[in-house]
Amino acid sequence: MSTDANGRINALWERVALGLLSFIVACLFVFYQGMKSDYKEMQTNITQLQMIKVNKEDLRDTEVRLNTKIDALATQLTANSIANKADILGRMDLYFGTLKNKK
Repeated sequence: MSTDANGRINALWERVALGLLSFIVACLFVFYQGMKSDYKEMQTNITQLQMIKVNKEDLRDTEVRLNTKIDALATQLTANSIANKADILGRMDLYFGTLKNKK
């Protein structure tokens, strides 16, 4: 009778071990599938980044264009400031000149 009980206990342990092993294999498979999809997404992102990457010459050209535009705007701003000052001084001379002529 103890052999029969041991046999049943061994069969039960075998089933538990097989079930646990099946569960572990299933978890590893699901984990692998998740990593595979993450890998595909990462490859897609890398491909997109490689298509839109900027090399040093492009960056240098862009920097030169921006600096040229900034210098042109600074020159224009300085010219406008000088013109505004001249206009204000001219109007002040006109105003104070007419005041002097009235006295």
